[in-house]
Amino acid sequence: MNLCTHAYAAGDGELEIAVRQGNGQLLIEIVDQGPPFDPTASAEPDASLPLEQRKPGGLGLLLVRRMTDELRYSRDGERNIVTLVVETGQS
Repeated sequence: MNLCTHAYAAGDGELEIAVRQGNGQLLIEIVDQGPPFDPTASAEPDASLPLEQRKPGGLGLLLVRRMTDELRYSRDGERNIVTLVVETGQS
């Protein structure tokens, strides 16, 4: 939802999602053609602060970081490529 809200705020756009499993990992690759955005470079919000003292935003990325073992980003031409890695321990 965040991707649709931010990357394509001005209109429609394409979104590709690929899921692969192998070598003890689950890989989820998300590709969009929105403006460049590197989620690995975003600072984590301070979730220990009371709600009224927090700045808006960042909780979606915090959730993704806590639910995955690795978060990767690359830019290929006009495309953002975000890869979520979850270690499954199964080959």
